[in-house]
Amino acid sequence: MKYNLLTEPLITADMAKSGRTVLSLPAIFAALIRDEIADFPALRPHQAQAWHCFLAQLGALALHRAEQNIPPHTMQEWETLLRGLTSDFPNDAPWHLVGADADKPAFLQPPEPVGIVYTGRAETPDTIDMLIGQKNHDVKEKLYQESRPEDWIFALISKQTGDGFNGAGNYGIARMNGGSSSRFSMGLCPLADKTSAPTPGARLTHDITLLLSTRASQLSDMAALDFPERGGKTLLWLTPWPLEERQGLCLNTLDIWFIEICRRIRLHGEGDRLIAKTGTSKAPRVDAKTQKGVVGDPWAPVNVKDRKSLTLGPSKLDYHHICDWLFGGNWQAPAMIRKADMSDTNQNWALIIQALGRGNCKTYGYHERTLVLPRQSAARLITDAQALHTLSQDLIKDIGELKKILGHAIAIAAIDGRSTSPDKDKYAAAKPWQDGLDLMADRHFFPALWDMLPAYLHKDYAAQDEAKHRFFRRLIKEAQTLLNTAIETVSAAQFHLRARSRAERVFRARIGKHFDWYFSNDNKEANDAAA
Repeated sequence: MKYNLLTEPLITADMAKSGRTVLSLPAIFAALIRDEIADFPALRPHQAQAWHCFLAQLGALALHRAEQNIPPHTMQEWETLLRGLTSDFPNDAPWHLVGADADKPAFLQPPEPVGIVYTGRAETPDTIDMLIGQKNHDVKEKLYQESRPEDWIFALISKQTGDGFNGAGNYGIARMNGGSSSRFSMGLCPLADKTSAPTPGARLTHDITLLLSTRASQLSDMAALDFPERGGKTLLWLTPWPLEERQGLCLNTLDIWFIEICRRIRLHGEGDRLIAKTGTSKAPRVDAKTQKGVVGDPWAPVNVKDRKSLTLGPSKLDYHHICDWLFGGNWQAPAMIRKADMSDTNQNWALIIQALGRGNCKTYGYHERTLVLPRQSAARLITDAQALHTLSQDLIKDIGELKKILGHAIAIAAIDGRSTSPDKDKYAAAKPWQDGLDLMADRHFFPALWDMLPAYLHKDYAAQDEAKHRFFRRLIKEAQTLLNTAIETVSAAQFHLRARSRAERVFRARIGKHFDWYFSNDNKEANDAAA
């Protein structure tokens, strides 16, 4: 019971044309580069980010070691490349899920140090994963009573490359800002056309190729950390981890794309199943605390002022935050965006954002969002960031005003229309409908932004206004619908008529004042609705 990832088919894949199959790790790489894989059905949603980054780093490391720049298309070539990273272990020990020899590494598992006492035991792979449930109310623990090797593979990758601090002796990864932070991922994927979805193969091929073609500039960006051009440690589970070691590995001994491990874990066979034993450490595996996560992670935005990597926390991937991260001026875009070649103006792109929200001994859920970037829009994320910032702030300001108008009207309804100046505490009744309006704005925000940008750049202000008005016509109409629903809910039945009359009157008056174009003669739809 070794489960060699290089030679055994262990990972289930849904092929785009031929259905479900099980593949070895080299076969996975080859099929992805050929863009033949549609999905990995055993991969849990929160593991997707770690899986992609792991494959991209591993593929880039293997190709760099072999002095190659083009990802191959065959399983045999990938098997040779991956073995090249572990040439000191001719029996493939670092690729065995279960290590036969305690003094040898196993997959994402360092050699067992002499005298280690394992303090933890996990009988299911989700028990070692990085999710932290609140009294088992979130994602349930111990669901995988009849787990397969691939479940352990995905859990190990998620844990070892993405976990934070979880109590004494349980340190987190170097690629996050502090133990209660999270690893944030933001990158691009080329699309076949504007309506197609990003595929895991297209994304992996793009990221591996980009990593290799921009390695020199990545090293230059992180020159202060003195990453070596060649010879740095790549797979950190290959290196012994002494039991009493109180100083982690120095960054200047590692390759810039190093694949880390953060915990002592060792898988064993018990009968016909696998179990994991876990131990603690005296220090983090990598000595990088002072770097605040800024260690050359190519998918991580970096705070310009504080020099720290982005942490999601309880925040959402909404238009407010995305605009700040991309072109607010507070964050440096990750290398996978800054260094991407977006010169082909006929290419559509997808911006993919992934992160597990984390806090102090808790997780806030996994978040993923894909934004389609029409032709030329991707390059403009960098070249026209200031213009996008100006336009986005204008939209955000007016969305905020519309939410206030809706809130005022609903607060009037909540007091049955007795006054048009309700007390502040009555505005709380409007929040669910304001949140609904914000969700609608979020859904259409970025398409409106892309529509406005060319006109803004060409100083065609009439076209810019028309693009903006299209967005707000839809949003104001939605606000009217929400107001109608809210009136029926928050006002007493016997006062519906008065509540509706006064709430709608104030709503229309404030809309006409702030959005003075909305009730103009050429806006027939709005005038018909008002009538």
